[in-house]
Amino acid sequence: MTGCEAKVRFTIEKSVWMVSYFNSQHNHELATSEERINLRLGRKILKGHVDVLLSMIVAGVKQTNSYSFLRKEIGFDNINFTKRDCHNFLRIERDKLIEAGDAQSIINFFKCKQAEDPMFFYSVQVDQNNRLANFFWRDGRSKLDYDCFGDTFMFDTTYRTNKYNLVCAPFVGINNLWNSVLFGCAFLSDETIHSRLSVRGVGEVSGESILVTVITDIE
Repeated sequence: MTGCEAKVRFTIEKSVWMVSYFNSQHNHELATSEERINLRLGRKILKGHVDVLLSMIVAGVKQTNSYSFLRKEIGFDNINFTKRDCHNFLRIERDKLIEAGDAQSIINFFKCKQAEDPMFFYSVQVDQNNRLANFFWRDGRSKLDYDCFGDTFMFDTTYRTNKYNLVCAPFVGINNLWNSVLFGCAFLSDETIHSRLSVRGVGEVSGESILVTVITDIE
């Protein structure tokens, strides 16, 4: 604390605000436009920016690219929130989409498939608020293909769905005819948990088979 005496004081008379005291003298340097965004009091995502961010969710724009896009199109000085604020907002909005009944629909679909196919397997993960975050599944054909050709497969996390901005991560291999075969698939809500979910998914797909090689885009 610098003991700065700069302040403004108001009085209210009959619903009219009046300045009763004003001191503009600071005993420290003022925050620059670049530094001002770090002051919590001045940070706010305006409605115009909210609309743009929501449209990015629908369009499937990566969360990591949303803030950079706004800075480039609108200008750094016109953005009153940080990259972390942007990521938190996008995560909350994405959670709202998943909460809108679709999570239960997914579980119901998996249960129906399991009733039809005894070898169908699925696994789901929830976040700290007990909301569906990630899910993995494979059917009986995928299990049989893996048992025969699962010594090597590719785990690709570069594709995102348009509506929910979830990462679609298929487990793909090659059969004896050099055709692509699907060993399973996962949908991930957060890029940071690729490794954790992939290891669990591989274990459930592989069963008694011995895994030799996994090709993935995870860094």
